[in-house]
Amino acid sequence: MVNIGINYLNKCDDIYDYLIKKNYINTLKFPGCVCNYKELETFNNIIERTKANVDLHGLPNLTPYISSMNCVKNMEWEKLKRFPFNINRISVHVGLEKRDEISKYTEETIKKQFLINKKILSQKLKEVYGNEIEIGLENVPGGIGYDPKTLEPEYVSWNWREADFAVFDIEHAKLASKELNITYEDFIRRLDNKEKVKILHVSGNVDINGRYPKSVDKHLMVNKMEITYIINAMKLFKNLDLVVSEYAYPSKYSYEKEILIEAITLHTIVTTKNVEKSEAILEYLENNLDDDGKNIEQLMQKIKN
Repeated sequence: MVNIGINYLNKCDDIYDYLIKKNYINTLKFPGCVCNYKELETFNNIIERTKANVDLHGLPNLTPYISSMNCVKNMEWEKLKRFPFNINRISVHVGLEKRDEISKYTEETIKKQFLINKKILSQKLKEVYGNEIEIGLENVPGGIGYDPKTLEPEYVSWNWREADFAVFDIEHAKLASKELNITYEDFIRRLDNKEKVKILHVSGNVDINGRYPKSVDKHLMVNKMEITYIINAMKLFKNLDLVVSEYAYPSKYSYEKEILIEAITLHTIVTTKNVEKSEAILEYLENNLDDDGKNIEQLMQKIKN
């Protein structure tokens, strides 16, 4: 079974409640690298209420790069005990922080820091949650300041080999390919350790209305042209157990409308792996769903009938 999740944005809780109740999603992702403890508390509240699965992608004060010298430097481990999530894994990114150059360090230093950070994360999180915690690593995007070396498929593959599991982000791979001046298909072909990929990150990057001209990795609602990429990735990574939308910003409609469209379209993609059906549900909801999303149940009943 492949679980289906979406970013939790600390808003529109009634929308998340509906999606979980109706089984369109069963997982909420905490985007920890951009959140604080107050937001973690809000996240904890909805998890307790809905009993949704938890996907932790970073934590407050964690620098989410496994080879960074600052990775666990500012962590407040005791604070995490206030949030007793039922988890057995967490994910962060490969490589270093933006604008930190890998050439500043020896290969031995990078590998040593990688192992130190992974060990500390595993041990400290085991103390917090009382069980073994696996550490997963995600590929990073090009075009926003990461060292080009850390974008390369071979570097990602080495990280995946050493990780407990891997996370593949489709848009990150597209953007890395662009910076590396290779095709997305070449990037995929050069990746090793594909069997380690357990989580697939998806999001839209087509800004039709030009609302985010300076943003590179936009995290918008999935566009029709991106559906095929998602289905192909699901076929490629045989051991996937979770597909997560990283939707974060509205580009055409309200948050309420776009979260509903995103989650229900993703549910259709994952459960049918059919491009035409997925495109049809996306188009139907875009054309008929009210901006406040309150007619969603009426629309879904029409589809079923």
